[in-house]
Amino acid sequence: MLHKLLFFLLAMYGFCATAGYDMNARCRDAYQCVMSLRFKEGKALLEKEKKEHPSNDIPYSIENTIDFLTLFIAENREEFKRLEKNKEPRLTRLQKGDKSSPWYRHSIALVQLQWAFARIKFGEYRTAALEINKAYRLLEENRGMFPSFIPDDVSMGILHTLIGTIPDNYKWLINLMSFKGTVKQGKVELQKVLGISLANPSFAYLKNESLFFLTFIYLNLQSDKKDARTLFEKYCNKAMLTECKQDPLLTYCMASICLRTGNNNKAIEILKNRTLSAQYFPFHYLDYLTGNALLHSLDKDASFYYLRFLQNFRGQNYIKSAYQRLAWSFLLRDDEKTYREMLAKALCYGNSNVDEDKEAEKEARSGESPNIYLLKSRLLFDGGYYERALGILTNQKTIVSFTTSRLLTEMVYRKARICHEWGKTADAIPLYEQAIRQGKDEEWYFAANAALQLGMIYETAGNYTKAGLYYRQCLAMNPSEYKNSIHQKAKAGLNRIK
Repeated sequence: MLHKLLFFLLAMYGFCATAGYDMNARCRDAYQCVMSLRFKEGKALLEKEKKEHPSNDIPYSIENTIDFLTLFIAENREEFKRLEKNKEPRLTRLQKGDKSSPWYRHSIALVQLQWAFARIKFGEYRTAALEINKAYRLLEENRGMFPSFIPDDVSMGILHTLIGTIPDNYKWLINLMSFKGTVKQGKVELQKVLGISLANPSFAYLKNESLFFLTFIYLNLQSDKKDARTLFEKYCNKAMLTECKQDPLLTYCMASICLRTGNNNKAIEILKNRTLSAQYFPFHYLDYLTGNALLHSLDKDASFYYLRFLQNFRGQNYIKSAYQRLAWSFLLRDDEKTYREMLAKALCYGNSNVDEDKEAEKEARSGESPNIYLLKSRLLFDGGYYERALGILTNQKTIVSFTTSRLLTEMVYRKARICHEWGKTADAIPLYEQAIRQGKDEEWYFAANAALQLGMIYETAGNYTKAGLYYRQCLAMNPSEYKNSIHQKAKAGLNRIK
């Protein structure tokens, strides 16, 4: 009996000493807490796991995810410098793990990939590219050894769509890596993980992560809204909407999909019903998103959420845009004095890294207030209120206010966009072509985006020759607004039709 007990204890000790990576129930629960932004709860579970199973390396990988989300959401450069010190000690720990485990290369690659994403947020593209290279090599090797290892599909799905986010002046690094992948490939991989996470409780912890990155793809890299609408119809159900109330990241995903698919009222419902609690890591961007949703319906309450975002957010992006949109909310009330006061602050605060902030800064420098009719039509269009948006632009009193070539070009472009999204493609095509003729030699973004939209229309119709023609025409233009996102989408389009 004593012999058997001794053998059992030795066996258990041997298992614990060599386990290395054990994604057990507690670790899965911790990961779900982290992906729901309940960092304190997740950290408590991880500390308990480290105490009871000190040989388990999984907690150190999950801790890195906390650091990544902290930096990605808060955008605080001081926090970036502080948390960056955690990277090497974690890698040292993970690299001493069990090399025969599928988690070994995956965990190390995940740390590299998450830090690459964080660096891109802060403009450190060269180091990010090197980290992406390391992550890619490790994941490729791991996939060869463990082709059925599901967590790899999330990371590879991200990598296969990441190439479009690297600025042109660093593309030589991507070419040097022989990095390959397509948006379609990444989408399929993430869809696979999302499906498994919903069907198999053992992988439920991957749901939020896969849905988050699918949302990014559908909102930024897809040629049309078909998949986003499918995602809305499939997941915007009563159970998921109830879950949104207790999950900020899921709130972001569902609300963003609703905004993308013209379900603005549902987006407002999701955003306004979310639970505000100290148990969640602050996700102030959701206030900015709520302000946008309300502004799209010309609701005066939008200003409250922009003010709350500006008061609490200490990051670098969307600050100028929030001041611009706050200014618009006052302009809609015929308060031009406060409009100018708020817009002037867009010159004093925030950075100009994202296109929305660049547009805000440009408007503030121009000293020109937007045409109120075009502004209302644009906002209603963004909310999916197409009939109201087009009605404004076809009103005779509105038309006489378009007195410059820019206003006339924007009117044509706005009509094209409304008809397109309303499903009236045959009406949209000649309007897009007119917008290109009127604005191709100007710095406005209307012509470039018109060419992009025509490329998408012809790609959807299967006419890849015309699609390629318009995508390349889009890339040949140099708009001062939204250039990065428009060109990124055009490049993704050319990549899809190769």
